[in-house]
Amino acid sequence: MCSDIADSFIDWNRPFHAEDSIPETSDGTEIPCNFTLTKEARSLRCEKIHRPFHDAISAGLDRAQARGRRPVLLNIHSFTPVMRQTGEIRSIELGCCFNRDDRLAKAMLTDVQTAYPEVVTALNVPYAVNDIGDYTIPMHGERRNIPHVLLEIRNDLISDEPGQAQWAEIVALAAKAAVKNL
Repeated sequence: MCSDIADSFIDWNRPFHAEDSIPETSDGTEIPCNFTLTKEARSLRCEKIHRPFHDAISAGLDRAQARGRRPVLLNIHSFTPVMRQTGEIRSIELGCCFNRDDRLAKAMLTDVQTAYPEVVTALNVPYAVNDIGDYTIPMHGERRNIPHVLLEIRNDLISDEPGQAQWAEIVALAAKAAVKNL
């Protein structure tokens, strides 16, 4: 599943009831269209965007499991190289993030480090997954007890087609190798 909706409109990786699922600011940048949202407008975003997105993920995982396959959940995001609000420089290029189950995150990190030693990687950087601020991994990965990981790729590395192709290759090779070794 892919989302082309900005997470400033509704963050489908947050529980809908979370305050920051429809943020008023992001890294110090105001999002004026979210300032005066009514409860009904928030609910409409949930019904039209958040819920269908997660229903589609569930349906895809259900179909795979019904066919006797063991699905794997890769939740792929990007992050900024510099935090605007604090000026913090983020030198990490790929974060393999998890909550309780670190198997796929550690396996992918190891595979990336082996195949691409020049890539700066870390576990749970720039974020760690948790039950309060995250939705996709706890809801679809942990509840089903399937291999899962939240991948964070620094967005300046995927800002053009060559970078996107390179990172698609890195992620695909690492995921394939990691799943084989689980």
